[in-house]
Amino acid sequence: MPESLGYQPDAMDEKPEGEPISRLELVQADLKELGVFPYQIIQGGRAYEIDRDFYNGRIFSEAERPFTVAEVVDIGESSNEHSSIYKLGPEPGDGSYVNGLNEIVFLRDIAPDVYQQFPPDLQEKADFPTISQSCTEPDRPTYLVENMFKGKLLGTIHEASPDLITPEDMETIVEFIDTFGKYANLNERSVTDLDVETRSAYDHFKKKFNSWSSALAEHLGQKAYQQAADFLEQSKEVFDRTPTKLVAGDINPTNIIKQENGKIGFFDWERLNRVNDPSSDYAFLFIDLFHSPELQEQLYRSAAARNNEDFPICFRANMLCNRGIGELNYWTQLKKSSEDPAVHERADFAIERIKAVLVDALNGTGIWGEPNPPQVSG
Repeated sequence: MPESLGYQPDAMDEKPEGEPISRLELVQADLKELGVFPYQIIQGGRAYEIDRDFYNGRIFSEAERPFTVAEVVDIGESSNEHSSIYKLGPEPGDGSYVNGLNEIVFLRDIAPDVYQQFPPDLQEKADFPTISQSCTEPDRPTYLVENMFKGKLLGTIHEASPDLITPEDMETIVEFIDTFGKYANLNERSVTDLDVETRSAYDHFKKKFNSWSSALAEHLGQKAYQQAADFLEQSKEVFDRTPTKLVAGDINPTNIIKQENGKIGFFDWERLNRVNDPSSDYAFLFIDLFHSPELQEQLYRSAAARNNEDFPICFRANMLCNRGIGELNYWTQLKKSSEDPAVHERADFAIERIKAVLVDALNGTGIWGEPNPPQVSG
């Protein structure tokens, strides 16, 4: 056991009765009960007591996010060869608390049935995580322990690493998203047991457009801003006739891992929601693939071939009023907030590539121009 990490399993025994339990102490108590040792913290999750001294510097992310995530090993193990993931959910009363419940219910009760309906060749290429233990007791945060996928993440939350993604991998990703969407929405428990938000794509995009569209006007001008706003209004009738379906809600490069065994693993299922937008689970990864227009085109065309004639309009609206301008805004703000020339260079590259996607989305050119794209009426 790596003693240098400083784990103190008996720390809870000395807690005075009635004194509030901190999030760090709750983590310690859970790990002691589970009989596992923290190998490294992956996400701090509002537990700032989990600091670099306690974990000897082994922290990937200190961002104030609602989930605390750690790689853990069985007590007595001398290495991380048999690692699992321990994930502590938000506090009861937190707006994200139900997300932790939904993730446990989905992975424990729904995903196994959905996976069994996948074609055998897809089962050989893609995986859901498997929960070994979980807690949904009232009056405390949820937790789960799941198998850890060994491999490499496909990038960061804003920047995919195309050198890790082969054309075959991209086909697997698209097939997984499409097949998950098909069978999860046929599963009765996904309707009865999940307490997920139901969104109107039009309303959601309008809200995001109001938040992020200043970057669109800054880089492409007021005319482009107005074109995008008009396109969303004209697209409303398409969204209105589109069925509302369960989606993963957070398929991005940091939630996809290329495993050492060659399979693609999809994890972090706490953002499940229902929305009338068939492009929802493709758009995040698509825009983060700006280093590779070829992979972007492959993703889009493969997804479009699996959907109906309204898919291109929904995808263009997603780029112009949601994911596309969201990433344009991110890189714009990152450049403005940094004096590092290397950051400026990365941001400038990303901005130029994202602008090209948005110009094509505005004009119905590029990947949206061949074959003749469906036209928005109005």
